[in-house]
Amino acid sequence: ASAIERLTYRNASRGDAFVQSGACDTLVALLSDNSDSMQYRAAKALLGISSSTAQNREAVIRADPIRPLVGLLRDGATMEIKTEAAAVLAQLLYRNSQAVEQAVDAGAIPLISSLLLDAIGAKTQSRALLVLSHIANVPSSTYRNAIMDNNAVVEHLVALLDSDDDNTTKSAARTLSSLTY
Repeated sequence: ASAIERLTYRNASRGDAFVQSGACDTLVALLSDNSDSMQYRAAKALLGISSSTAQNREAVIRADPIRPLVGLLRDGATMEIKTEAAAVLAQLLYRNSQAVEQAVDAGAIPLISSLLLDAIGAKTQSRALLVLSHIANVPSSTYRNAIMDNNAVVEHLVALLDSDDDNTTKSAARTLSSLTY
């Protein structure tokens, strides 16, 4: 799985080859493996494939990874796995209201909100912010309201506006902007 990630990241032809081989279904199944290492590598590989082209992103979505990825955000997974799961979700939810709906139905909002609050580093915060931003950008105000109802998340987003990391500040501002839209 880690070799697939390295081979496919932003490489359309290699991503296409893995999609055509049926690798997406296998990688989605590995997200539920008992091995932390395998879960992490499967998430990284799905990120690599989905990052290569919009068509490959859609192929990954068709393999139905949303629920297992949201499942990796629950207690028990390492922060490293949660960070990668959030990265894949951010990639898959980008401008895809059906994927957002699946993620929300699977319980992503409180889990991503919790990840944002518990994040140890800028990388994890950034990925959680992207997921929240993509959810907030869907035309349905229901999703924005679900995020806004969590006062701790809104307060944390406001606090992140003073972050030392420019990317985190920009992501927090973008997410807050999407929530108030």
